[in-house]
Amino acid sequence: IFADEHLYFSTGDRQQKNFGPGHIAQNLSTGYGSVLRLNLDGSLPSDNPFADDDSAAPEIWSFGHRNIQAMTVHPRTGAIWVAEHGEAGGDEINIIERGGNYGWPLVSHGVDYRTGEPFAPEHAADDAFIAPVFYFGPGRADNFPPSGMAFYEGAAFPEWRGSLLIGNLAHEYLGRFPTDGDAVSTPERLLEGQGWRIRDVAVGPQDGFVYIISDGEGAVLARLVPAAP
Repeated sequence: IFADEHLYFSTGDRQQKNFGPGHIAQNLSTGYGSVLRLNLDGSLPSDNPFADDDSAAPEIWSFGHRNIQAMTVHPRTGAIWVAEHGEAGGDEINIIERGGNYGWPLVSHGVDYRTGEPFAPEHAADDAFIAPVFYFGPGRADNFPPSGMAFYEGAAFPEWRGSLLIGNLAHEYLGRFPTDGDAVSTPERLLEGQGWRIRDVAVGPQDGFVYIISDGEGAVLARLVPAAP
């Protein structure tokens, strides 16, 4: 995404399963499991948090992420919000801070895919990591593997203003998360039962209608409009 005249993008953790301090997402020299920041011409910003650290990848803006799937800019605050996959459960919504360590895999609300067992403590108020503003608990029965996301500020659905819209892949619905500042509430499930693995969501800048696209067999591009009075 583009924000504050810079380009922000993310990298995953390459599915590494050594859940300890030597994990790739905690290694600043790799740039994996990170949000990266560049100038619009591709050069390195001098004010990146690790720009002067010879042992770190200078592109890193934040680290300790597992697998960010979506990134957007808050329309009122300008903050960067991301949604990321957990291991089995533990999916998160985070607000990105300069130089922040988000803890993966040293803290997690998910469990090991292979065993179903915890591999790290959950985030705690006194740990050294930035906690998510919203997360889903362990297991895959009711988790939220996210895809695309967008804040809603349109006129077509005034009751949705301020909500965060995020596609859910495995459970095939669009989550509408009400927000209040940095607080995020449990989502309303939209389009549930359609059988659509929602891959991305966007808000029409002129009409305020919501557009979603799914993937896989029978993929659709759909538009949400208010019900006729």
